[in-house]
Amino acid sequence: MTTITRKDRTIFFISDAHLGQNPVEDEARVRSLTSFFKNVTKRGGSLFILGDFFDFWFEYRSVIPRGHFKILAALMELASSDVDVIYIGGNHDYWVGSFLENQVGVSTYTDPVDLRAQGRRVFLAHGDGLAGRDWPYRAFRRVLRSRPISAAYRLLHPDLGLAFARWVSRKSRIHSGGTVPDTKRLWEEVGRPRFDVGFDTVVLGHIHSPVTLSSDNRELYVIGDWIDRFTFLVLENGAFKLEHWKPE
Repeated sequence: MTTITRKDRTIFFISDAHLGQNPVEDEARVRSLTSFFKNVTKRGGSLFILGDFFDFWFEYRSVIPRGHFKILAALMELASSDVDVIYIGGNHDYWVGSFLENQVGVSTYTDPVDLRAQGRRVFLAHGDGLAGRDWPYRAFRRVLRSRPISAAYRLLHPDLGLAFARWVSRKSRIHSGGTVPDTKRLWEEVGRPRFDVGFDTVVLGHIHSPVTLSSDNRELYVIGDWIDRFTFLVLENGAFKLEHWKPE
């Protein structure tokens, strides 16, 4: 786990925009994200993206999906300002890497991050596979993310690879959509093990419904999505606050 120390007075967290899921709706969501990025720039600090920002992301050696041009340009503009952008890959966009790092200016991670900021120690992760009973999914994920599978996938023509990925993403949403967060399980199986090793806060994406839980000076947040809810989390003066962005 990578440790990141930040001295910013304001830190933002978003997740689960799933850009590319619906090209018709993407245009409006990209506009609202761009206006949100401008607000982040004005307020300063850092932005952490906790996965599934794209509905699918895979870095071919020389191909980037053309539909993401506008949001990549907005991310580049944000990263070129005084805002540090840190991207933790999710289950839909785990394969983030060199293009976002070298061309866009976004720092990328594929595993959870230990954030030290404003007197807080925060466990940051997308959130998939963290619950105790999710071991079959963790085993499947390990295979899916392996180098041989990635190398084999890269042999597909990008048009075929991206079409297949969109089909798999739709199936995943049908399987997992509409679930109500099990807050007790979240606290006991995801939060408590992190609190026991010294974290005072856990921040996750993945579950599209925002969640706020606290007990004994320990806090757990699920940010929510940028599809229906447009929620984001802010850390300012040592306190977290879940906020809502009004889309255009």
